[in-house]
Formats: sequence, structure tokens, C-alpha cells
Amino acid sequence: MPIHLKTSCKILSLICIALLGGYSLAKPVLADNGAAIYLLGETQSGRASIGQEENFAPSNLFPCVNCHGAQGQGSKESGIVAPDISWGQLKQSYRKDLNGGYKRTAYNQESFKTALITGVNSDGGKLSDSMPRYQLNDSEITGLIAYLIQVSQQAEQGVEEHAIHFHLRLPRDRGFADAIRQTVLTYASSINKQGGIYGRELVLHERDTESDQAVFGILDLRMESEPAKECELTTLAVFSTRDNCGSEYFLYPHPQQFHHLMVPLVEAQGWTPLVIGHLDINHIISNLQEMTDDQLRSTALIHDRKMQPLTDVITALQALDLYPTIVSDGLYSLPHNESVLTGYPAPLYGLSSPGPESVTTQGRLAYARLAKEGHFSSQYLSARLWSLTLMRLLTTALQQAGKNFTHDLFKQVLQSQVDLQTDFGPLLTYTANRRIGNNSVRLVKWRHPKAGAYN
Repeated sequence: MPIHLKTSCKILSLICIALLGGYSLAKPVLADNGAAIYLLGETQSGRASIGQEENFAPSNLFPCVNCHGAQGQGSKESGIVAPDISWGQLKQSYRKDLNGGYKRTAYNQESFKTALITGVNSDGGKLSDSMPRYQLNDSEITGLIAYLIQVSQQAEQGVEEHAIHFHLRLPRDRGFADAIRQTVLTYASSINKQGGIYGRELVLHERDTESDQAVFGILDLRMESEPAKECELTTLAVFSTRDNCGSEYFLYPHPQQFHHLMVPLVEAQGWTPLVIGHLDINHIISNLQEMTDDQLRSTALIHDRKMQPLTDVITALQALDLYPTIVSDGLYSLPHNESVLTGYPAPLYGLSSPGPESVTTQGRLAYARLAKEGHFSSQYLSARLWSLTLMRLLTTALQQAGKNFTHDLFKQVLQSQVDLQTDFGPLLTYTANRRIGNNSVRLVKWRHPKAGAYN
């Protein structure tokens, strides 16, 4: 049980002792002595040592819960990992934690006692010096194991013995909603047919969040920029909202944020940007008229949807036979006069979140399998890929959190993802302060909507 020697740990311990004063070192250890040891560090000897030398201190300064969590699920802080010590995990011959996993000898009561007293693990190796050594007798070891078994069986909200429940939020647009529903339910069915997540099925509830069914979290697949209603529930969402509440993890920035990314994207293409808004359209036209043909071809006019309508800009340019490349953050999200756009001879680009170009070979094979199983149509391909990326993030985090996961551990796992490969989208990275997994935006050449521009 690795521990961080911080003042906060000591203060927390003393607060717990004050609030839970039903325990006392002078009292005999009862049948529930495992709870006293785990939660408060209370032992018959009252002593524990820390570090390479036997520097003894009161055992109540080192309660297991401080580092291993309320259910023994473990934690990670400042590079130090406190492993999952729920009994279901210890008795396995494989250790899984936030740093990955490895094979090891399963613990039994005797080897567990040896680890606690001498700091030698089940394979005979030395535990970290940050792990306290406790003076415990056989009765206390039995009680502690009984408590670890008990807490590991306590279900989190929305987690049952054979199911994990999530709410599913879908777009208002019926076409998008039908495609996304079909995609995520097919993916969940595929996972469940393979045994689910540690024997638990993924159950997605498309109903109001005030329903009677308790859920572990929310999967937000809406395309709108709307804040979540329940800040206490962990939410995985496709696009970031403008006013999130700290419990949400997004795949990509919302399209309404794209205008901040346009200039760097244009410059990365080797084009010279001219931004409408910084200069009015008449000044822009004046600049364009002074350019040579080569200069005009290497210039990109940046149109912000908040400025004057794009069709008005194009009409003004066509009247003077000026045809620079145009990049607009609103090309595919606002109503257009399609005949004006179709008649513009120079390239027109809109911006979009990552799409099919990010799918790996493995992802293409997986998508083909799911498409056959779920009878996917050819429409809404990008939306389906966003949905599958979100589901892959969800299942990866649940698997890494282990069978006896908690909300806190689930969040820690999410925040430990660095360059996560989902196969259906670009790499995702999260930290405690980074809630958008990937900020990349792509240029998409305009096509008539009936040619599939909205798919």
C-alpha cells in the first residue's frame, strides 16, 4: 500500500479519527477490525514503520484509505502508484493498474501478511519504500481481508453485478440521431457479445436523465453546443460546450470555436491569409486587385461566420473577376445560395472535425464488421466515426479502471490517457487540465450537399 508522506494525509487521518470516534486504540479488535485498520489505521500494536529504516510512528497516520481509496481501487499521484488492493484483484495472478499491468503470483492470506509486515510481495520482491510496514496479527489480517472483500463488492451508482448503465444523449436532427443510435447500440452489442466489461454488459438508456434508472455517466452525442445539466455525473461528449462544468471530457472543439483555428490552418497550407473582419470587404477587394495572378492563387480569404454572409462576399468578388481561395468556418453549417457557391471557380473550403482520414487500417476493418452487423447506410459517416471514437474511449477507460472501479478511479484513468489510439479517429490526450482530447481541424473542399458534403 504505497503512501505519499504529505501533511494532507496526516490531517485527513486525524479528521477521520475525530469524526469517526467510535474506534479507539484501547478497544479490543472486533469482527469488523478490518474497517478500523483500513479506514483509520488502528491496529492492536498501534505502530507502523516507513522508509528503508525501521522508523516507527503511530499506525493511525497511515490508514490504507488515504492512498488506496474507499474501495481499494488504487490511485496515482506525482508518479507514485498505489495499486488496486481489492481482494478480487489481489487473488488474481495478474496486476492491473494505472501504469498498465503484469503477471505476478496471486496473493493468499499468508503472502498478504508477509507483504504488510515485511514489505515483500507475492513474488518475493521488495515493495516500494513508500509502503508502510504494519505490525499485524493473524486475526487482524483475516479482518482486513474480509473488509477488502466487502468493499470491493459495493457497487457504484449505475453499476450492477452484470451491467453498467449510461444515459445516451442524441442530436435533435432525426437523421443524425437515428444514425448515431444505430452505431452506438451496434458497438455496445458487439462488446457485450464478447463478455462485456469484466462480465458486465454496457446498457445505454435513451431516456430523460430524471428517470428512475441510476446511471454511472452520460454519453453526449449531440451536435449542439449546449452545457450539461448534471455536473455530478461524468460525461463523455463529442464537441465541447461553451460552459462546461468540469466533469465533461470532449473529443473535439465545437465548430463554433473553429474561427480561432483558421489562420494557423491556412498558414500551414502555405497560403497567405486575408481575414474578413480585420479588414472590411472593400479593403480586401482593393488588396486583391493589386495582386499578381500568382499572388492571388496563393492567397486564402478567411471568412468568419459572424461577419457578413458568405454569398455576399462571393457575389462581390465575382463582379470583379477576383477568385482567391476561400476558407469559411460556416460553409457547411449555414443556409447558402447553392447556385452562387457552385458558380465560384476557385476552391471553397469549410472546416470540420477529424473524419475518415483519421481511421486506421484496424479501424476500417472494425467499421466494416460493425457496418455489416448493424446494417449501416452510407450516410453520416463522420458522425458514426465520432460516435465510435467516443465508445472506444469509454470502453478503454472502463477496462483500464478494472473490475472494482469507482467514479474517482474512472476519472483518474481518463486523465491519464496520452496519445490514446481509438482507431476510429485521431489520437486523444487528456489531463486534469485538458478536457478536449484532440484540437485538430481539417479543411474540407465544398461539394453540393446532395454529393455528400454533410455525411
